[in-house]
Amino acid sequence: ISCITQAANGDIYFGTGEDFGGAGGANVSGALGFPGDGIFKSTDHGATFTHVLSASPFPNTGGTNAFINSMAADPIDGNKVYAATSSGLKVTTDGGTTWTTTSIGAASAWDVEIGSDQTVHAVIASGATYGNKYYRKRLSDPSFVLATAANTPGFPMNSIERLNMAVSASNPNYIYAIASHSTGSGSLLLGVWKSTDGGTNWTQIAGATSASSNTWCPVTQGYYALALGVHPTNPDMVFIGGLDVYRFTPANGWEKISNWGYPSYWSQYVHADLHTFVFSPGNPNKMFTGSDGGMS
Repeated sequence: ISCITQAANGDIYFGTGEDFGGAGGANVSGALGFPGDGIFKSTDHGATFTHVLSASPFPNTGGTNAFINSMAADPIDGNKVYAATSSGLKVTTDGGTTWTTTSIGAASAWDVEIGSDQTVHAVIASGATYGNKYYRKRLSDPSFVLATAANTPGFPMNSIERLNMAVSASNPNYIYAIASHSTGSGSLLLGVWKSTDGGTNWTQIAGATSASSNTWCPVTQGYYALALGVHPTNPDMVFIGGLDVYRFTPANGWEKISNWGYPSYWSQYVHADLHTFVFSPGNPNKMFTGSDGGMS
């Protein structure tokens, strides 16, 4: 299972296939990656699941829908779910019965996020560099709009290896992006960016880093482990993860709040290689991390 989301009506969807980092557990014909078999759905809180989007052929890293990299459910329409797949950004408007490739096309999609205002933010891979295209579709837009230096000033446009995005749950105008880039020292942090106007204008709040830094080295294999999350009630508080968890607020700047090098019984220990942050809807200060070492 590579990603999971819950629709506005309670239905649960999960996607399959591990595309990032070339996990070697189930290579097919010598190719990298761990191919999946599309998307599954549950309408009874996870007791049973139905296969709603298949990979073809399966298993095959080059098959259609072999990798479901990210999913996002519309906050209002319980039947609308977007899926960032290796075969393009797809959407269902009938609860998974049918899936349509969006206007972006069939290029591999790496991330999709939806704000409470129903604006969709998507990351699409392109050419020799990865994840270097950002598309946005507001509710009033007929189709997705490609971010350019002219219409999206301040957003990173070059040298991006992988790009992740996150939208504030409390204010959809606050959007964050984190990017990695390939260097001789590994896949390091390229930067973190912030928008307070719905993704039109961006400001960089963190820059590229050196793998030799002990205090500021959040990402060393960013193609594989690159996490981003926004506090559910404070749109100015963002968390990033690669090796460790870092927290940013305008007042305090960047703070390292976990350390994978500590003994596992220490209160700040979190296993390295972070992949996701999830917040409890009942307690905004309760945050879960998903890493190579499980959940914290």
